Amino acid sequence: MYLSKIHISDIKELSVSSAFLNINWLKSYDHDKLTPIGIFNNNNELIGSFFLYNYKRLKFFKQLSAPPFMPTCELTYKNLATNNANKQKFDKEVLIAIADYLGTRREIMIVDFPSSVKNITPFIHKNFKVSTRITYQLDLLQSEEELFSNMSSERRKNIKKAIKDGVTFEKVKNTNSIAVDLIKSTYDRNNKTVDYTIIENILKNMTEDSSYMHIAFDHNKHPVAANFCVFDDNKTTYKFGGYSSEFKHEGAGALLMWESIKLAKSKGIEHFDFDGSMLPAIETFFRGFGGEIVNYHTIAKAPILLEYILKTRQRGLF
Repeated sequence: MYLSKIHISDIKELSVSSAFLNINWLKSYDHDKLTPIGIFNNNNELIGSFFLYNYKRLKFFKQLSAPPFMPTCELTYKNLATNNANKQKFDKEVLIAIADYLGTRREIMIVDFPSSVKNITPFIHKNFKVSTRITYQLDLLQSEEELFSNMSSERRKNIKKAIKDGVTFEKVKNTNSIAVDLIKSTYDRNNKTVDYTIIENILKNMTEDSSYMHIAFDHNKHPVAANFCVFDDNKTTYKFGGYSSEFKHEGAGALLMWESIKLAKSKGIEHFDFDGSMLPAIETFFRGFGGEIVNYHTIAKAPILLEYILKTRQRGLF
């Protein structure tokens, strides 16, 4: 088994379904910074892949991480073993190969792995720091009544108040300028440094068969919130949201999320992922929808002198 860079078009060989491996999503990035890594077996057959992205860090250094707005590095591979012991053996062989590959790099490394990656010991053995992060996921096989009753009383109250106060919503094009402005202004207010070009590319490239955008309006028809989700056959993921600082309504965001959840359910999709944030206020909002906690691992490593500096900035990772 070995790893080597591939082209994004090679992903088609793997027959993956993830919304984040949709070619329309992948082509939204600067391809000088996007690095698709292929996993090959001993017969030189492509059996898996994951994605890294080059960032500038501390002005002079490079960092490799999952691409912006991807929940993880989207590691996926074919495990053809037929019993549990052999499946686990193969899983570990893949992770050892990745740990060996990443362990030789001199860049700052901060990489999130999917929740399916359970055995993180190969990275610990290579002296990576390992931390755990969370997201919340809803099981959409529940009825709407069950989904609603499993929310916190506060979230149910938010939704009911929005409806009572005449908040309405509509599905719009992903590139709707009002929705895009709501999303951008929310990032700005929260002092988040993001690449708006990538956001704009994602909204332009993703089509209705894999994404949707909603806007909420107050009773005076002022736009108050926006919500953008992407989906594949198995899961819908909330990606971008925004709200108006001028025309506020405490229930508009909750109502839009609820409508996104119901739309995902109507498509026969089994899970809704809130793309969970570790920020306390956002985590509290997401948790109120009653999803189950899903853990995933983040690995981090840097040259030793840089690591001391990074400890003061990202103590939880380094």
